[in-house]
Parts: sequence; C-alpha cells; structure tokens
Amino acid sequence: MHNRGVILSSPRTAEPLRCSAGALVFTDPLSALAGPLFACLLMLFAAAPVRAADTATQFVEQLRAEGHADLVLEYLERAQDDPLVSDAFKQTIPYQRLATRLESAQLIKDPAARSAALEEIEPELRQMAAGSEEARRLQTDVADRLATAAADSARRSALSAERNPVASERAAARKTARSEIDAARDQLSKAESLIVAERETLKGNQAASPEGRRQADLGARLGLVRLLNARLLHEKAQTYPDNAADRKRLNTEAAQQLGALYDKYSKWVIGLYAHLYEGRCYRLIGNHQLAAAALEDLTAQPASTPELRRIVTLAHAELSALALDKGDLDEALTKPSEWLDDLSADEQAGPEAATLRYRLGVAALAKAETIDGAAQRKLLRDAREWLGESARTPSDVQADARDRWAEVTASLGIETAAPKTFEEAVAAGAEAIQSMLAFDVAMKGAAADEAERLASQRRSSYAAAYAALEAAVKFADDKTDPAEAARARYQLAWLDWDGGDAAKAATRAEYVARRDADTESGEQAARLALAAFEKLQRNGDATAADRLAKLADFILQQWPGEEVAEAASTVLVSSALRSGDLAQAEKVLAAVPESQRPELALRLAVARWEQGKSDPALAPTALKAMQAAFEKAAADGDASPLAVTAALYLADEAITTGDAKRGEKLLNDARYGPMTRLEAGEAPADTPVFAVAVLKAAIRSAALTNGKTPALIEQLANLLDESPAEQTGGERAWLGLAVALLADLDSANSADSAQATPVAAALDATLDQLDGVQESGDWNTRLWIAQARLRVGEVLGDTSAGRESLAAGRAAFAGLIAEAERRADFAPSPTAVLAARLKLAECQRELGEFAEAVETLTDLLDGGPVLLDVQRVAAETLQAWGASSKDTARLEEAIAGARPGSDGKNLIWGWSKLAAVAGRFAGSDPGRRQLYLDAWRHVAESRYESAMLSSGATRTEQLRKAASTIVAVQRKNPELGSAESKRAYDELLRRIQRASGQPADGLTKAGA
Repeated sequence: MHNRGVILSSPRTAEPLRCSAGALVFTDPLSALAGPLFACLLMLFAAAPVRAADTATQFVEQLRAEGHADLVLEYLERAQDDPLVSDAFKQTIPYQRLATRLESAQLIKDPAARSAALEEIEPELRQMAAGSEEARRLQTDVADRLATAAADSARRSALSAERNPVASERAAARKTARSEIDAARDQLSKAESLIVAERETLKGNQAASPEGRRQADLGARLGLVRLLNARLLHEKAQTYPDNAADRKRLNTEAAQQLGALYDKYSKWVIGLYAHLYEGRCYRLIGNHQLAAAALEDLTAQPASTPELRRIVTLAHAELSALALDKGDLDEALTKPSEWLDDLSADEQAGPEAATLRYRLGVAALAKAETIDGAAQRKLLRDAREWLGESARTPSDVQADARDRWAEVTASLGIETAAPKTFEEAVAAGAEAIQSMLAFDVAMKGAAADEAERLASQRRSSYAAAYAALEAAVKFADDKTDPAEAARARYQLAWLDWDGGDAAKAATRAEYVARRDADTESGEQAARLALAAFEKLQRNGDATAADRLAKLADFILQQWPGEEVAEAASTVLVSSALRSGDLAQAEKVLAAVPESQRPELALRLAVARWEQGKSDPALAPTALKAMQAAFEKAAADGDASPLAVTAALYLADEAITTGDAKRGEKLLNDARYGPMTRLEAGEAPADTPVFAVAVLKAAIRSAALTNGKTPALIEQLANLLDESPAEQTGGERAWLGLAVALLADLDSANSADSAQATPVAAALDATLDQLDGVQESGDWNTRLWIAQARLRVGEVLGDTSAGRESLAAGRAAFAGLIAEAERRADFAPSPTAVLAARLKLAECQRELGEFAEAVETLTDLLDGGPVLLDVQRVAAETLQAWGASSKDTARLEEAIAGARPGSDGKNLIWGWSKLAAVAGRFAGSDPGRRQLYLDAWRHVAESRYESAMLSSGATRTEQLRKAASTIVAVQRKNPELGSAESKRAYDELLRRIQRASGQPADGLTKAGA
C-alpha cells in the first residue's frame, strides 16, 4: 500500500458525476452506503443516442427528453394509422413505446414502484434486443437500474437487521440480508457485463458523436456499478458478529476491491469514495497502517468542491475513530476539530458534520477519562456540545449520539435530579414534551433570531424527554400499571417519529400496538406505526411494505370497525398502489367494510386510469371502472379532491372522444367540478400543476362547444406567468395544449366543419404563446408549430385570422429553411428541409402568392429528387392560380405541365403525367392508386374550370373532355377509390352535366 497522491483540486474529480451539491451525501460511512448515492445513479443514466431517421423520430425523442411521455404515447398511437408518417418510423413504434415507458419508469420516485415498472419492461426489451441495436442499449439501461434498485433494497435490509431490537430475530434478519446482498451483487455483475459488452461496440468513435458520448456515459456508469458491488461486499461483512472470521475475510476482500477501484478512478469522485470505504474496511479489520494511508490521502490535499469537502469530512471522522482505536487521543481530536471549525454553516448542518461531531464527542469522552479537574470538565462540556449537535441531526449515528449525550449530561450534573423511579421518569418526560409543544407554538410567530433560539431550546427539551422516557421504559416492571407503561413506550416511539427516525418509530410503535393492544396507547401506537411504515415505504425501505401489510392485518382483526381499522385499509390500498400491485389493492378493497369501499374504489380506479390510459388494451376497462367509481362517489355526495381529480380525467377523456358537452358539464359541476374548485381556489385546484390541467381541459371544451376561449387562454397565461416553470411546464404546457387542440381540430373538421372554426381560433391563440419556442426551439418543435399554423390557416380560410396564421406559418417555414442553411446540424436530414420547402409553397399558395409558390416548387424539382408529393402540390398550385386569376393558360399548365428544365422537359409534370406515373404502381400500392384517381379527377376539374371561363365551341369541347375523362376513369375503375373519392367524382360530374345543359344524373348513368 502506498500513498497514491490524490489531487483533490483537479477539475476532473467531480466531472463524471455531474450531481447536485447534495447528491452524494452519506449519513455515516461507518455503517452503510446511504440512499442518496442510488438516487444520484438514477440521474446519471442517459438515454441511448438519438438515431433519428425522420421528423417523427426527432419529434418523439425531443418530447421524451423533456419529460412528456404522455404526449409521446398519444402521438405513437395516432402515428400507427397516419398516412403522413413514414413507414420507416412506423416500424420503430414498438421500440419508441418501450423507450418512452423506460423514461417514465425512471421518474417514479418510489423505489419499489420504479423497480416494478422496470421489471415489467425488461421481458419485452430482452425479446426485442435480439434484432435491434437501440433495444440492446435500453436493455443495458434497464439492467443497471434494476441492479441499483436491488442493491439499495439489500442495503436497507442489512441496516434493518442491525437495528432489530430483538436479539432472537436479529440473526435470522442478518441471514436474509446476506441473501439479498448476494442476489443484488449478481445483478450488478450482469449489468457490468452488459455495459462492458456495449462499450466494446462503441470503440473508435469520435468523443463528440452520439456514440462517443454514449461510450463516455457507460464508462462512468461502469465505475459506479463496480463501486456498489464492492460496497455491498463490505455491507455483507457487517452482518456477521464482530469477531467472526467471515466478517474479517469479507472486509479484507472489500478493501482490496475498493483499492483497485481507487487505482482505476483516482481522479474521479467515484474513486475517492472507494478510497474512503477502503480506509474504513482496513480500520475495521485492525490494519491501522493501510487505513491511515488511504484516509490521509483524502485529507492531505485541499478540497475545492462541495462533493470533495463532504468526502474529506467523512475521512476526518474515520481518522478520528482510527486514532481512538490506536489510543492516540490527542490525534483523535486535533485535526478533526480544526476541520469541523473550518466548515461553512451549510456544511455544519449536514449529516457528514454530524458524523464527525459524534466521533469527536466519543474521543473527548475517552480523553476525559485520563485527566481530572477543570480540564476534564472542559472536555466533558465539549463532548456534550458535539454529541448534542450530532443528536439533533438525522444520521446513522443519531441514536448513539443521543445516548452518549445523556450520559455526559448526567456526569456534568446538569440534571439537578435524575429520575429514580418510573413515576419520576414519566413525569420528567411529560414535562419535557409539554415544553416541546410550547416551543412549537411560540416559534410560529417568532422572528428569525428568536425562532432559532426557541428551536435550540426545543431540541434540548426533546433530548431531555427522550432520556426521561428511556429511563421510564427501563424502570417499568411487573408492578407498574400496564396502561402507564404502555403510554411511556408509545411516547418514546412518538419522539422517534418527531426526531425523524421513522424506522425506530415504526419498530417501537408496532411493539406497543401488539403488546399493549388492550390499552388506549395500543391503538394510538397502531396509528403511529402505520404512518411510520408508510413513510419508510415511500422512502424505499425494502421491508416496509411487508411489515406494513402484516401490521394492517393485525389492526383489522384487533379493532374491526374502528377508525384505526379504516386507516389501516386506506394505508394498505395506498401501499399497493405505490408499488404498482393493483391486484393486491383489489384484494384489500374486497375485504374492507362497505362504508369505506366507495372512497377506496375511487382511489383504485383513478390509479388504474393513470396507469392504463395510454394502453389501448387497458384503457376501456380502466375508464369504465373509473366512471362507475366516480358515479358512486357522486351519488354519495363525495366532493373530495380525489373525486375532483376523477372528474377532470373523465372530462378530458369525454372531450377527446368527441363528447365535449359532457366534458363541459363535468368541469363545471357545482360540487366536484374542477373549474368550480379552480374559481373558488379550493383543493386540489389550488396547486399550479392541477390548475393548468383544468384550464387546458376547459379551453378544449369551450372551443368545441361555445367558442368562449379567449378569457380562459388569458387565465392560463397569467397562471403560467405567476407560477414556477418547474411546476407547470412553462411553454411546454402551451405545446401540450396545442397538440391536443390540433387533434380536436382534425376530429371536428371531419365531423362538422362549422365546429372546426372556433377550435382553429383557440389553436391560433395558443400558438401565439409559443413565439419564444418558434424563435429558439429545436427543428422538430418549430416544424410542428409551423405545420399547425398552416393547418389553422386552411381551416379559417379567407379571413383576417386565417391569413395571419398562414403568414405566420410561411415565416416559420422560411425561418427553418434559413436556419438549416446557416447550421448544417440543425435539420435532422436533407429530406426534412425538402419537406419544409414543400410546406412553405403550400403556405404561399394558400396566401394567393402563386408565383412565389411555383418558384419555390420549381427550385425543389430542379436538380432534386422527383417526389410525387411535390409534383402534386405543384399541379394543385397551378390549378388554383388559374382558377383565381381566371387564366385558362394556367389551367392548361396544371394539366400538361410547365417550367421546362435544361433538358426541355417540364419540371412540373401537371396532372396528366402525374396520373400516368402513379398509374404504374396503382395495382400494388393503395396510396399511389388514390393519387392516380385524384390526378385524373383534377384533370377533369381543370377542364371544367377552363370551360367555365370560355364560351362557344371551346366551352363545349372542354366540357365534353371533362365528362369523357370521368367516364373513362370510371369504366376502368368502377369503385373510384374511397367513398370520399367517389363522392367527389360524382359531384364534379353533376356540375359538368348542368353546365352542359344535361340532366345532372352524376355517375348513375354515366358509366352505364
């Protein structure tokens, strides 16, 4: 072992993690790897590099990267049948759906629910990985997420085993923890193998390329996985008794592995943590020399970042413990105390400082035993101060610090009369608790300085109450009143809860609930235990869910029909929903009393809808269940926030499925209407995120029913301006509303064109709110906004608003094209730029700028690929130009083509050649077949329009040719394509027949 020279000030030390200042917080390196590291790991995992093939791919990748999984899933559902979406993209939809579910899973805060979501994805991903590079990358991501979750769960099991107060149960709990640790290490090893294998495939790529960035990301993740694996080996060692051979052997192996990791990652934060744990392992096996070498590496150099200062603080704590182990009491105090004094106020408040204070307090107590007189009392006072501060900060040493503080306080004679009986201890505890509650009341209106003073006094009262009630519990014996003894035990559990130690509170309270069930304190303790176990489950404790379920079963049997039993049922359902176990929630629901069932049924139904609304297989059943549960709640007069939430979901779904009037009714119901709550400022609409969702639904409903959207849009704008963007989504909220309104517009336009106008107006006003995105956003978002502008202009037609929208769309497309010309990496592909130019031409045509549109289209066709879509738009433009300017020559160009190229051939084919080319593929390609039929109909229509601008023989001849074209096409293609296509042919022929002075029989007799 040698000093390997850590350069703590190197800028590379923190770079690989890119975590927030508090991300790598370890409450005590002397007992366990703390949970924040695992939270940090989840933030580190980047998605696979984007390999966009077209605009649709870029669009969904952008939405997914910004956290809009719901919009992605809705878009993917529509894209499957959207003729404008490329076949290449449609083939990737299964992968895109899985990638989106993965992004959603990683945002789940509850570790158990997150693991369940990942495990649900993993089998599909493994099956898809055989033929997809992207899927194999996702498989790597899922594997190390699952491994990280397993490691976190195993670590918590080990900690829980050590904290088990019942010695007879501790050995079995330790054995279970060791099994979980072994399983977690296996998963970490598998994840490591996948990461290594994928990195091999990425070698040789440029660092700035997507593949190069992926390789670098995988390198950082590889180090983290290896660190977790080595740390779990140390955690396993700690589950054996102090003098066990396995404990020393495993700690030795862990130290060696951690040392190797430090050698490999010595200039990364991950390597420094490995070095810290290496030193700890060597200390625990008694190798003082190697421990000191590792720890002094960390304290020898200045720490320049918050992450490094936390590591150095923990290293000083370890060195203090090491010096104490060696009997060097001065060394245990001097440098560690100097480092503590040098910490900032924020650092002083952290768990690392609490750990260091605890070690200093222990060292001071040991030193005090070697001296006497005034020097001894000074050391005892220092120890009391260090231990008291440590006891007030939640950490893994908090309980030990509290016990040591009580001891030194007593030794200094600060307690004038230590309790000598159970009664005295209970009285002292009650008095201290009353003081705590009084300080709570006083702090509510106090100024900052006074509040801090009161808080300090409250902490002192808390410590006194804890010490007194611990004494009371020890004093209790067979002669003590059982109810009073139970009360003391319950109050001690409550103090654990008040002090932030949910694990200890849960254990104590459950003990009282079961042991003293016949007392008043038994039921109170049951309530406290429920709350504590639920908090532990929310925080990711692996054992909490099972212990909570067992406690709830006990409560339901012990206190049937009581409020505590109702609370147990509610907690059980909530627990099952958090973990994603809807079947278990259903089971609990079936067992609860009828009086409680409606509320829980609604809670379950809402959860089912949130989980299944984007899944076509689950959505109908989930919607039906939520509707039934909501109707029951409404009939019972339930106007709870949960019922209001259900009303919002039902209203939104009603609007989406075409029943906007029902949506409006739900939104504005006097009892449970979300808009009613919003206007009253009542829950749940008093939160920005819920209020935004309500207003978005209200705008859609109003657009489809009464058109009264301006005031609602203004209200939403004010809300978004006044609320933090991280709560509301900011401009992304407008984009989500715009996406929904465009879908509503498409539905309304196909069902009722009159209804489409107010929807288009609402969409137009919404798009106005996205000007900032239009100016600075990415290609896909800006393209989508420009296309939406064009769509609004087409619907609003020749109105002021319609022309303004078309002009905005034209400017947007022109801006995209100009930006793509300036920046080679802006557009996803050359084809995307061609598509934007085509849309620009459509905007120009709709604005009546026919010459400009033809020039844009000619530029597209001159030297570029021959695209049938471009030829179609060009022919449409020439036809519209001729009709608008009453120019028969333009109409003839629409049929025969225009703009000769360098080879003398027309760059714009016209309808006739377009029909001929499309006809070559009409037999095998339905899309080309419809284009073929549409082109011939436009030939006939152009001849009809030319006839109406002519007179005499020319008019007669053009009408004859128009009718003959339709008859010829019908004879060859009797069905004439889709029903809409056939109807268009029929209507055109009737117009021709009327203009010719013939009976307007349409297709009925023409093809006979």
